[in-house]
Amino acid sequence: MKKPKPVKVLITGGPTRAYLDDFRYLSNHSTGEVAWHLCQQFIKAGVETSLVSGPCAPSFGDLRLKHWSPVETHREMLAEVLRLCKTWKPQFVVFSAAVLDFEPKQVRKGKVSSRGSWTIALRPTPKIIEEVRKKFPAIQRIGFKLEAGKFSIGKALPFAEKKSREGDLWAMCLNYRDDVGVKTHKALVWNGEEARVVSTKKEIAAAIVQTVI
Repeated sequence: MKKPKPVKVLITGGPTRAYLDDFRYLSNHSTGEVAWHLCQQFIKAGVETSLVSGPCAPSFGDLRLKHWSPVETHREMLAEVLRLCKTWKPQFVVFSAAVLDFEPKQVRKGKVSSRGSWTIALRPTPKIIEEVRKKFPAIQRIGFKLEAGKFSIGKALPFAEKKSREGDLWAMCLNYRDDVGVKTHKALVWNGEEARVVSTKKEIAAAIVQTVI
């Protein structure tokens, strides 16, 4: 009797950067802590785990990751996620990275002088989760979404159901900016059948891990 293949999970985490010139860039406040908890808990559960991470504070070097690919820009993250989906063949991808939605249309060379004004035009960036959906439809995707405002189950649950259905997601984590703090991170985790409200990043990871194993 053949042994079942081990479950493989690919995780994205942290922020990304989009350079304006050789010295300045756009980014966001993502710390990568959720990705760290996800990696730690998936590994503890016996799941083969790989990570593509943007520039963030947690050290992932001590975790028993199958692959760890530090990147900087959203395009580097996209390329590495697609590469691992093709070569490593995970069954799940957890998109916890806060990938920039916009990039400058033009990246200036050198350092733009601070003497005078500087008008910057932005354009949308490719959605990594959608690129995986198109190129690797058999891989199950778990999405994360951060919205403005304050959490309430009355608005969070129908929104999570709608976005999960539209994106054909295995599960999704939804939270609101006003409820994100240093120690607290209230969120709704929806797995297609039931919702779970959690209060910390560690609890978010536990809920996501549970949907997979």
